[in-house]
Amino acid sequence: MSARTYDSARLRLSDAGRLRQAGLDLPGRESVGRLRLALSELQRSCGRAIWLVSQSGADGETIKGMFGLQEIDRVARRFRLHLFGYHQGPDRQLLLTAVWRAFFDLDAYRLEWEIGGAERHWLPVLNQDGWREEGRLELARPCPGTFRREDVLLLCLQKPSQPFRSVAFVPFRQAVLALVADDEGVWQTDFVRYGRPCLDPFIQETAQYMHLLDSQGNVPDLDSFAARLGGRAWVCPEQAPELLRQAASQVHEYFQGKRRVFDLPLHLDQGSPFQQRVWQELRQIPHAVTRTYEAVAEAIGPDDTNDARKLARAVGSACSANPIPLIVPCHRVIGKDGKLVGFSGGLDIKAYLLSYEILGVS
Repeated sequence: MSARTYDSARLRLSDAGRLRQAGLDLPGRESVGRLRLALSELQRSCGRAIWLVSQSGADGETIKGMFGLQEIDRVARRFRLHLFGYHQGPDRQLLLTAVWRAFFDLDAYRLEWEIGGAERHWLPVLNQDGWREEGRLELARPCPGTFRREDVLLLCLQKPSQPFRSVAFVPFRQAVLALVADDEGVWQTDFVRYGRPCLDPFIQETAQYMHLLDSQGNVPDLDSFAARLGGRAWVCPEQAPELLRQAASQVHEYFQGKRRVFDLPLHLDQGSPFQQRVWQELRQIPHAVTRTYEAVAEAIGPDDTNDARKLARAVGSACSANPIPLIVPCHRVIGKDGKLVGFSGGLDIKAYLLSYEILGVS
């Protein structure tokens, strides 16, 4: 699922005329002057975190809406959403564009939206996308054009439950493999050891959201972790992309001895051109086969053996920087003397994976 169908750009006060002409449901839309004042108030609340959302087509650019993200608590990474669309109905893609900006541009953890009478038509979309109602704020908002106030519903969305990029957890004997993916490919895999916290903040926050951690914030032992899964082989948030579910299922099949090759799209463009060449070469190493760093260097580098030896150190650095270990099998690369070196998950896990593949030791 992608929010990038709609384009979004920082709002300027000079956009007031375009917004009024577009007919968005905005405060102060009676005149350009009043709309400018309303936008100025919103800018004071949200700073520069206000975006004008549009869609490009054959007939030119069409304004789809506007949203602002107001920081409530910097330490807790809480933001309040101000969303403005058209009165005739909810535009889910507009909402998703705002959610994407909040979680992946501003690194929000919690996004809140106060829903009054004018926004009640958004509730089915919010429920579909994992927003949770947390309560009713009594008489919290003035009703425009009247002397009355209205109750509002407080809804929130937390980063682990957003539908774009998520985490799955697959336990095995030595650790838990955490996979991060969106609907276009796998971004990251991390080996998280039992009795320790997840080092990556997004993985740690997702594990806590799913009640997988103990009272100290650590991943519990294997038996306790398995009990938290309730008989499932792996787990991910309800809104997680389908591709992440496929990745978790394939990793589980690997640890069950039912899969030797992973068939998944990967985000390998997050590395330098040289690193990408190394990672692509690693994907060619068969199951239960090892290569030396020099052999990998020879495969991607010059024909001269001496130059390949010099390149072996750079290959080792690229293996250490591999963002998707196991699926990109850097554990199959060893030193020229047969020693196990340079694995980000730890040499004991590297030894386990090779023993599992070569000897069938589980």
